[in-house]
Amino acid sequence: MRKEQEKRPVKLTLEGISRIAKETALKDGYHVPMVLVEGSLRSLVNQIIPFPEDYEARLLRMVALGYEMASRGNLGELRQAFLVTEGWMSIAEGGQPFDGPPSEDPNRKEVLVIFARVVPDFQPKIVTWEMIRDEAGKLTALRDFSSPEVANPASPLMDAFVAGFQRGAKITKRRLN
Repeated sequence: MRKEQEKRPVKLTLEGISRIAKETALKDGYHVPMVLVEGSLRSLVNQIIPFPEDYEARLLRMVALGYEMASRGNLGELRQAFLVTEGWMSIAEGGQPFDGPPSEDPNRKEVLVIFARVVPDFQPKIVTWEMIRDEAGKLTALRDFSSPEVANPASPLMDAFVAGFQRGAKITKRRLN
């Protein structure tokens, strides 16, 4: 009788997740918001359905999702977390940034974004594609829109998820000890 091998978590990479997200968006015409987590014990993917329209509600949803995933106690320590989502991006016109949310900018770009936080320091990383649609609204292409000059990409939604996960992990650890 052979001893069963312990399952190791799947090693997630920004490049691999980006490739799959791009393929999925082009095939389906959209991408469901999702979080992918690599823990020391296992990896997990969670679609965020529904994803609230209101920004503050989205932040709270991400904190709650992080807390919930950590509270299960079966992921182990957080190694990496990724957020795949569609959104709007404003581009400064004539050196002047739009004064308002990107969703209200008449020159906004529809984008597919992947935010990543990787241990040990949770240094943020980002990949962005502009979603190109035809006159009928069908997604026809994704154009690389990543900007090398974005040294420290901000993602309050990803920050909220990590904060919720860390809080849930701390409470779960106390409960198990």
